[in-house]
Amino acid sequence: MSTPMQRAPWHAGFGRNYRHWLWSGDVILVVDTVLAFEAGKMDWLLHYQDEHDFNSAASATLRNGSAQALVTMLYPPATLHEEFGLADHDPDKKIPYLVFSAATASESQQFLTAICLKPERPPKMDLLTGENYIGVRVQSEKTVEELYLNLRSVNGSTSTGIVMGNWETDACLIHLDKIHGARCTGRSILCERWKLLAPR
Repeated sequence: MSTPMQRAPWHAGFGRNYRHWLWSGDVILVVDTVLAFEAGKMDWLLHYQDEHDFNSAASATLRNGSAQALVTMLYPPATLHEEFGLADHDPDKKIPYLVFSAATASESQQFLTAICLKPERPPKMDLLTGENYIGVRVQSEKTVEELYLNLRSVNGSTSTGIVMGNWETDACLIHLDKIHGARCTGRSILCERWKLLAPR
């Protein structure tokens, strides 16, 4: 499992633009948190090489030789289309890229994207939403994993504690996993205060 955090490409119109990755098994989850100075519709751009196929309103399969990946925008509700831009260091060449467009305008926007490295056998993925969190449940043949983003922490609330079912935490990003039939275990990936993940 890998959980690095990085600042996404900077733009003067944003006060915050952070990206988190969680790579577990054959799935990479990408969590972007963006805060703009003004409300507006935000796009999530995906540059690729070789070929792609549209699967649904917010999902595409990428192909580059023998390599494939299934990319799905889980949150927010979005539409997907292709546009063309100029190639890096080659302004006379136009290259395609994919655009995931959020359905509604917002000043604070979170993007939750799944990249499946085995498109022929994708795991079952369910979006999890609550008043103070968004997340995803990934179910494979052997394990069930859940990743949550604490919206109170992201949006700068003075009280960042949230409850997710039987779990309570004030961490920003929370990862839960279990083997089928076993007890669930929790990991606090990014915590800004002293209260870590704990069962209620």
